[in-house]
Parts: sequence; C-alpha cells; structure tokens
Amino acid sequence: MLSIIRLIFRNDLVAGCFFILISYLPFLFPRTSSGLGALVIGASFYLGGLLIGNYITVKLGGFSLISRIRGSERNNRNFITICLIFGALFAFIASDMGGLWYFPYWSTTTYWVIGYILAGWAFYLLFLIVCYEAMKLILDRLLPQRKRVISYFKYEGHLYKALLLISIFCLSTVSIMALKNTSFFTNFHYSINTPKEPYLQWYYWLIAFVGVFFACEYIEYRRKRSSLIKDTLHGYLNPLLAIIIVGVLVGVANEIQNFNVFLWKYANYPLPNLKLFNVPAFIVLGWPIQIIAVVVFWRAFGNGSSSVVFANSLSKKKQRKSGI
Repeated sequence: MLSIIRLIFRNDLVAGCFFILISYLPFLFPRTSSGLGALVIGASFYLGGLLIGNYITVKLGGFSLISRIRGSERNNRNFITICLIFGALFAFIASDMGGLWYFPYWSTTTYWVIGYILAGWAFYLLFLIVCYEAMKLILDRLLPQRKRVISYFKYEGHLYKALLLISIFCLSTVSIMALKNTSFFTNFHYSINTPKEPYLQWYYWLIAFVGVFFACEYIEYRRKRSSLIKDTLHGYLNPLLAIIIVGVLVGVANEIQNFNVFLWKYANYPLPNLKLFNVPAFIVLGWPIQIIAVVVFWRAFGNGSSSVVFANSLSKKKQRKSGI
C-alpha cells in the first residue's frame, strides 16, 4: 500500500499531509456513515502521521523505521506479534476491565478482524512509535547529546531489582482485584460497543501501567539494553521529552479528529470537566502513557530492530556486536 502511495505522491511528507487533511473532512461535511467510511476517515489520520513521521526519520536519521521493520520477514513477524500481545493486554486492562473506551458502531467480529486478524493494532502502534522516533530525532538536532550512555551507575543494579519488586506488587494487586471483582471471571461480561460499569476503577489502569513499565525496564537491564529510565538517569532526556510532546500533540489532534467520526468514545474517567481543547485532560494524559508503554514493551521483548528507539545509547558498532 505504501509503495502505491509513494508512486502517486512521490513524497511521504506531501502524502502524509494529504491524508491528515482527509481525516478532518467530517468537520466540513455532515457525518453520513458510521461504518466503512468512518473507518477509512479515521485510518487516514494514522496513515498520514505515519508517512510524515517516516519522512522525518529518513531526513534526520538516515533510516526508515517502516523499512527496518517491514523489510525483514523476521522483524515484521516479531513486531506484529509483540503489537498484538500488547494490544490485547492494553485493551483488556483499560477497556474490558476499566471500561475506559468502547466502539459504538463496531461489532465484536469487526473489532477482532480489524484489530487482530488484519493486525490493526500493529498499524496503530507503528504509527505511535514512528511519530515518537521522528520527534526524538528533531530533539537530537535541537538538543544534541554530549556523550553516549553506555555504562551503568553503581546503584542502577539495585534500582532495577527494586523496580521488579514494585512491578510484581502492582501487577499482583491488579490481578487480585480483577479476580475479586469478577468472581474469578464468572461474572465478567465482554462487550466492545457499549459503555459499562468498570470492573476496575481508573487508578488500577495506572497501577497496571507502572507494573508493566517497571517490568520492561528490568528486562531491558537484564538484557543489557538501552532503556527510558537508564537514558533519563544519565542525562539523555530527549526520549522522555519526545514522548511527552508527541503524546500531547498527537493525542489532542487525534481526539479532535474523532469528534465527528465517533470511532470510539470514552467513559469512566476522572475529572471529566477538566479539558484541553475540549479533550478530557485524563485522556490527554493517557497518550504519553501508552507511548511509554509500547516503546518499552517493544524494547524489552523485541529483536534488534527495536534498538532505534534509544539509538544514542550505544554506538552503531556496539549495537551490531551486541545484537541489540
């Protein structure tokens, strides 16, 4: 599909801007479809952002993250598998158990076909990762790193072990409450297109995020891989800044784009009257959180193609030697 788009537009930036504009057409014309038309409009935003992000990574980084993943059958299979696992876990905690969002015009079959069989989760998460990587490369130009992060501080070994213990506590807490509130899932009702009373309150979603985040950081430490906490501790703040900036900008833009498309709706979130550009503040906060989650999850469990998310942590020569 991308090859056809490039044949027509011959430039990812132009193509990306075109699809972003297409995604906002419902603001000019009355919404007439809640089916395939709405899905195409919604997907146009992600495709546009993916193309713009890819253009920036090629220009500033000299590589295409899309080609890095899609160009190898092994990398592609690894990435899709990780995305589907992450998507299933993310949706289970936040939506199935937390009732945070639902898809009012989707059937369960449509959701499973698009999200899992057609790897829609992989497409969406690739969009997030590419946008993050593009912003990180921009910040690398504006705020260049003075030295590479290679070694560990002496206390980091103890720190990551402590993070593992915190992770176990957080995930155990969420698991126990999930089993308790669903009577070991005998009272669990699965629905993707209607709002429902949450089995877990919103703060358990955050506790689960902390648990997964810290577990991934420990795995990255054990595998001697670069990580978000390691880079931040050593003064390389661009990955963290990129996550915050992209999370807020892309999050607000995407939520506004969905105003007249209604692919998804939210429920059961705190502070509903606190908004940014008419988008609930808690929802805006959720965007950087999900970017952190998917980036560290891919870095922890992915293969060598994931090394690019913290590329400044090791020289390219050492990356090749270590296989990360």
